[in-house]
Amino acid sequence: MRRQLTWAAVVVVAIAIALAPRMAPAQTTGPEAVTPDSDPGTRVYNNGQYDKALAIWEPRAEQGDPIAEYGLGRLYTNGYAVRRDCAEALYWFQKALDHGVPDAENGIGVLYTKGCGVKQSDEEGYRMIRHAAEQGVAIAQYNVAYGYLNGDGLPRDQAEALKWLRKAAERGFPLAQYNLALKYDQGDGVPQSDVDAVRWYRAAAAQGDPHAETNLGYLTWKGRGTAKDLAEAVRLFRLAAEQQNAAAEGNLGDMYLNGEGVPQSDAEAAKWYEMGAKGGDVPSQTRLGNLFRDGRGVKQDYGAAVNWYRAAEGSDAAAQNNLGLAYELGQGVPVDPQTAARWYRMAAQKGEPDAQYNLGRLYRTGSGVEKNLILAYLWLSLAAKSDPDPADRADAEQSLESAAAEMSQTEIAEARRKAQDWKPSQ
Repeated sequence: MRRQLTWAAVVVVAIAIALAPRMAPAQTTGPEAVTPDSDPGTRVYNNGQYDKALAIWEPRAEQGDPIAEYGLGRLYTNGYAVRRDCAEALYWFQKALDHGVPDAENGIGVLYTKGCGVKQSDEEGYRMIRHAAEQGVAIAQYNVAYGYLNGDGLPRDQAEALKWLRKAAERGFPLAQYNLALKYDQGDGVPQSDVDAVRWYRAAAAQGDPHAETNLGYLTWKGRGTAKDLAEAVRLFRLAAEQQNAAAEGNLGDMYLNGEGVPQSDAEAAKWYEMGAKGGDVPSQTRLGNLFRDGRGVKQDYGAAVNWYRAAEGSDAAAQNNLGLAYELGQGVPVDPQTAARWYRMAAQKGEPDAQYNLGRLYRTGSGVEKNLILAYLWLSLAAKSDPDPADRADAEQSLESAAAEMSQTEIAEARRKAQDWKPSQ
């Protein structure tokens, strides 16, 4: 199960969780030329210990230490351990730039693109960011890639975006490594390559990026681009889960549910699904609902199952199908065939084979909908064609034959035309 296929965003810019990958601009995550080994403030900053970073940087910055000056700019830009103050950030970035820290030029450029402490100007902002990028500043190279990818301050240009993204990745910037891996994973602008995806996920994961750990864990789990290694997949998921990555928590739930790489345990699966579900992982919400419905690893509770399905139903066709089933059977909600049909239809139109089968059943019997054998044939034939489970496919085929026995050849031909023309909704 793939769960982490969005572009990672960083501080100040909100993380956008969307099906369509969108790369977000990096802000002031850290000077590429300054490593945690060479600067104690950078090390604690990168660990999220902003109070300690402030305590280290503030006195040093007052004494003219350029790296500390740059560090204070980062803190004031993001509002970490201090009140967010763009004018103060600009002051410290400028001092750092005057003292020879090229990364600070990227910081000032970002302030211009946001109109933060200065008059907003994409032209001036990207002029400075690009200048820093040309000096080898990885975070600036990443931001140039963002500008070209989204047409944000720069002309939209996929080839230029990839060129700068690769430069930043090769200089060790973890967000660039993750996003380049994602490009190879999805075949977006480059030939799809699991091997190259693994290479770049592994580079980002080595720096503790939880999104990269999650996706590398998935590919390792499935043996794509690298040797199949369930124990290693579990290790990677645990590393990401330690950083509250909801997708990794859900994947651990899957592994415990199926007994892959860990002893099978419904209770452990429920624990991890609950963590992922509370973190907003939609597949975890649906699977946790299933466990409550079936009483696996938790006490059976149809009401709780319905609540988790409702949490997921906005974007998960399986949750919509399961809500339909709850209304059809009266599990956690009153029996309501019309509402069941509505939920089945929503999921079926997205291509969910179980929902297509269930909607076809209702059209065949006239339960919750007006009996319509042509529509019954349409949905049952789609289920029979697409359901990955052989037993479920066989059920759909048997129901399809029963519906066809009640239809004329003209009706069957019309139903087949509808099935041939059908396309899933977005």
